[in-house]
Amino acid sequence: MLQAAQLIVPTTVIVTASNLTRSLFITSYGVKVGKKGNRLVVVSKSNRSEFSLEELDEVIIVGGGKSISSDLIELCVENKIPIFFTKWGGNPYAAVFPMIISGTVRRRRGQYNAFNTKLGLEIAKKFIIGKLQNQANIIKIWSKSIMRTDPVTAEFMRKSARDIIELIKKLQNIKGDRIDSVKRMELMNIEARGTEIYWVWFGKHISKVALFPGRIKRGARDPVNSLLNLGYSILLRKVFTAILFAGLDPYAGFLHSDRSGRPSLALDLMEEFRQQVVDKVVVRLLNKREIRVDECMDENGRLSESVIKDLLKEFQARYEENVVDIYGDKRTIQQHINEQARSLARYLIGESDDYKPFILPW
Repeated sequence: MLQAAQLIVPTTVIVTASNLTRSLFITSYGVKVGKKGNRLVVVSKSNRSEFSLEELDEVIIVGGGKSISSDLIELCVENKIPIFFTKWGGNPYAAVFPMIISGTVRRRRGQYNAFNTKLGLEIAKKFIIGKLQNQANIIKIWSKSIMRTDPVTAEFMRKSARDIIELIKKLQNIKGDRIDSVKRMELMNIEARGTEIYWVWFGKHISKVALFPGRIKRGARDPVNSLLNLGYSILLRKVFTAILFAGLDPYAGFLHSDRSGRPSLALDLMEEFRQQVVDKVVVRLLNKREIRVDECMDENGRLSESVIKDLLKEFQARYEENVVDIYGDKRTIQQHINEQARSLARYLIGESDDYKPFILPW
């Protein structure tokens, strides 16, 4: 990990290849973030670091105690580089984006109109299909890893994967003229049944190194859920940005209900990526003991600063990883996220005949 002015600087910051997301995480207390010409400058009492904006795709201010100049904000906006402000746990609470994003009017009208048609229902189903299929595929991968040592358990896992696939078939049979509260409940019930199966095997797969008490979202105090929650907060930020730059409204979803301040569409789209992006990283780090659960939490029951720094690096590496989806398209994870947002936008305005959820093979 490169360190400068106590920053988390993933190696992607210095990568010059195009189409990669290069994130600069600023974590240290008391630093000042400003500009010099066309460069971002970070200054602490003992260090000074500069980064060309051409090397960056986003800036993330982690935790409090930092100052950022309005000149830098203006420069980032001109270069379409979003600035996020997040809490130490990773949850974003504010963001700076350009006031004008091209193509938004037509796409957002199509998005809002789709909610009251069959199209909205079909889109909601696609999000869940992507999630369930990825859950089934990951369970198959886990079963394959224990086939020689525990064939009985492996067979139970494959059976669970088949059960999730059956839920997808039930999901596809749901019909309606629009995504109303009744249809949404039917969809969410099927999604919940598949997710319940998935989390059981998730817990068993890491049982030798960590105790998983079941999925806890807000207020989690156990290491595993805290790791997952940090990963999901980063994923939400990535998906939110992709949706915004695709010209869509991140707050107007189809599967997740509307609620003031809730980025429903971002929550919808990230369902396709949770398992393949976040869960895989957490499972790998735990099972390889690169992160030890007894060293994760600080005295306040939160992820320690050192663990957060390590996780930010690991998650960033996952977004840069090239993967081939079930349709044969090879892209980095970040590129897949961006493409899914653009694909959804094209589908909503009739420029595409179909929307295919992001699914990785097993």
